[in-house]
Amino acid sequence: MRSPVTGIVALILLLLVAIVVYSSLFAVQQTEQALVVRFGKPVDIVTEPGLHVKAPFIDTVIPADKRILGVPHSAGFRPRQQRRASASYLEEEDATGRRVQRDATGTVL
Repeated sequence: MRSPVTGIVALILLLLVAIVVYSSLFAVQQTEQALVVRFGKPVDIVTEPGLHVKAPFIDTVIPADKRILGVPHSAGFRPRQQRRASASYLEEEDATGRRVQRDATGTVL
């Protein structure tokens, strides 16, 4: 007859193995890439989507989105309001494109 202690020990070992396996796997989505860092130093850059392996409890994964795009001003994009601060007044463009100058209290000059 088996001792109940061996069942408990087997359950604890199975739990520890599951924790180590879970902490050593990470997934990268199609729209992101990941930087694997070991003790603060970059070790690997993962750009392929899928399931990947890292050192458990040592490596850290930093995900980054690949969908971030910069829009150049030459493409016809212009911010709604452009502001330029000065020591005595604030100059901005309103929605119609006119330049408006305001003092520190917000009064139009």
